[in-house]
Amino acid sequence: MYKVFGILIILSALALFFGSCGSLTVETFYENGVVVTSSPIATEIGLDILKQGGNAFDAAVGVGFALAVS
Repeated sequence: MYKVFGILIILSALALFFGSCGSLTVETFYENGVVVTSSPIATEIGLDILKQGGNAFDAAVGVGFALAVS
């Protein structure tokens, strides 16, 4: 029983290691921003922040506050 369990642990570790070796990282940069929420008002607030020169974090904080009070 312990031998089978040990083999399963080793195989799982090897699968995780070799599964992550071949992954590619693709970086994409966008000129425009996107805001998606469940509330149209919060979405408008996020878009307004981006249009006024704010970054994604600023928009996320504004949307978070808008969703908290609505």
